[in-house]
Amino acid sequence: MTKLGLRGVSSVALVAFLTHCGETNRIEQDTDISDIWSGPGNTVRSGGYWFTYTDHMAWMAANPDANPANHTADQGAQIAPLTDENTPLRGERDPDPGHGDTIHVVGQTPAAPLWRDVATNGLWFDTYYQQHQLYPDSLTVAYPVAGVGFGFKPHNANGFDPSNKGTKVGFVFDMKTFGNTIDVDAQLALVCSGTNGDDLHDDTFQDGFGKPGCDYPKARAPGERLEEQAADYTATYGTQSCYLYEHKTVIPKADGEWSTYCVLWNEMTLPSWAQPNAKPPEWSDETLKKCATKLKWEMNKPTTGDPSHFDVYLDNIKLITRAQAATYGCDLSALPADSSKVIGAPSGSDSGL
Repeated sequence: MTKLGLRGVSSVALVAFLTHCGETNRIEQDTDISDIWSGPGNTVRSGGYWFTYTDHMAWMAANPDANPANHTADQGAQIAPLTDENTPLRGERDPDPGHGDTIHVVGQTPAAPLWRDVATNGLWFDTYYQQHQLYPDSLTVAYPVAGVGFGFKPHNANGFDPSNKGTKVGFVFDMKTFGNTIDVDAQLALVCSGTNGDDLHDDTFQDGFGKPGCDYPKARAPGERLEEQAADYTATYGTQSCYLYEHKTVIPKADGEWSTYCVLWNEMTLPSWAQPNAKPPEWSDETLKKCATKLKWEMNKPTTGDPSHFDVYLDNIKLITRAQAATYGCDLSALPADSSKVIGAPSGSDSGL
């Protein structure tokens, strides 16, 4: 595997400690949901919940019998607040009166493990997913990662159309960062069926989409030594679709200042580590409408060197029409001239809302 592939390994163990916590401040669903969240509460207008997540390193350190590599918690990413099924994400009041309650997370992400420690020594396999009630043959990698996001529906189930019946071409959000936050990666998870998706179903958190939800690297036999698992990983990672989220990386405009950022569906692409034989859902207008499960913001993942620190506020997440995209200064050149290829509004329709 090339160095490019290492980024693929680094994104494997994304969804840890996801919350589907008790809702607060439910807002009744409207016919048109444009302003999907502007606070307060941890419930978005489509019915889902905010959550934060990290890799599984803390779990692995707390369960050494399941962790032959003897990892420690500080090898993983850190985020605060960290939600779970009993701990909802609370809004934080911003001193700017124009924002009110916001989503605020802080933390750090360590550098990537060495490739040889993954593919030769087998030292970074995620033993959380290897539990017998989950995926005992899993060879996903517990790469350091942290982020924040929400499921469109409870338990990340399908059933919400982010195009709002073919009128929304993307979304905007307000963000403020501190501490020289390097970048934030906006990601959209898609699961069309139990065998066609990019996210791994977790029974522990009662995920509402089909199981397993994506293809993951697999061990050929139970009870393998780490080196044998590493060989199986290198033989099977090429078809991995798990965590191949459609994404766009956003660079903060100015430290300590609120700015509005735009992501058009047509700007979102597969990550660079996607392998030629992987088959995630085809990115299309139909896929957006039927398969979207959650939207999240993932923090910078350094490949070498010191940990990457982040301090991020989010507010005012809105689905936008083509007309609004122009108003917000989105890159309209990303929208194909052929309107049938515009993801979210292929007919060229625009409600103007």
